[in-house]
Amino acid sequence: MALPISLAKARRVPRSLAIGLAIVASVVSLLTWKLTRPAQTTSINSFYTVIPMDLDIVIRKDGELQAVKNLDVVCPVEGLNTIHHRPRRVGRQKG
Repeated sequence: MALPISLAKARRVPRSLAIGLAIVASVVSLLTWKLTRPAQTTSINSFYTVIPMDLDIVIRKDGELQAVKNLDVVCPVEGLNTIHHRPRRVGRQKG
C-alpha cells in the first residue's frame, strides 16, 4: 500500500479575515439594535422642586422590657441557696 509523501493540510481562515468579519458583524448588530428599538420618551411632569428641611421622627413606646419565655426557678428547701438542677432550655446555643 502506497502512502502519499505529504498529507493535505486542513484549510484555515486567515486571522485578519476572521477579525474583520467579527468587527463587521458587531457593527451590523449594534446598528440593527439601535435602529429597531423604540425611542425612550420622557414625561413632562417627571421633575420636582425639592427644598431642604428637617425631618422630625419621634418614637414613643410605653412599657418595659420582658422576656418572651419567662421561667421562675424556686428552691423548695428553706435555707438552701444553691440550685442543683437547671431546667432544659429549648433553643439554647452552644458557644
